[in-house]
Amino acid sequence: MRDKIFEIMNMEHDALENLLNLLEEQHRYIASDSLLEMEECVKKIQSASKSIAEIEMERRSLLGEISMKSVVNEIGDSKLSELYKDIRRQLESLSMQKETNDLILKQKLSFTNQLLNAMKPNSRRTNVYNSYGKVKR
Repeated sequence: MRDKIFEIMNMEHDALENLLNLLEEQHRYIASDSLLEMEECVKKIQSASKSIAEIEMERRSLLGEISMKSVVNEIGDSKLSELYKDIRRQLESLSMQKETNDLILKQKLSFTNQLLNAMKPNSRRTNVYNSYGKVKR
C-alpha cells in the first residue's frame, strides 16, 4: 500500500507542477495582453485540473476519507513525508498564482469597463459640475 500511495503522490506532484507552470504561463499572457494565447492556455489549465481531479479520485478510492497527513504520519517514511510537504508547498504556490492572475484580470476588466463608460454617451443626464467642483452624475 505504501508503494501505491507513493506512486499516487508522485503523479499528483507532477500534475501540480504542470498546473503551476501553466498558471505562470497564463500570467505572462495576461501581462502582455495576448488574448489568443491566453485562451489556449485556459484550455490547457482545464485539462490539467481534470487530470489532478482524476488523481485525487484515485487517491480517495484507495484511502477513503482518511486524510493524507494522517496516512503520511502513520507510515512514517521520510521520503513520503518530504513529498507530502512539497505537495503542500505547491498547493500554496498554486493558490497564490491563481489569486494573482484573478486580481490582474479583474483590474484589467475594471479598467476596460471604465473606458467603455467614459466613451459611451450618457443619455439619461448630462454630466455637470456641482458647487464643490465634482462631476455630478
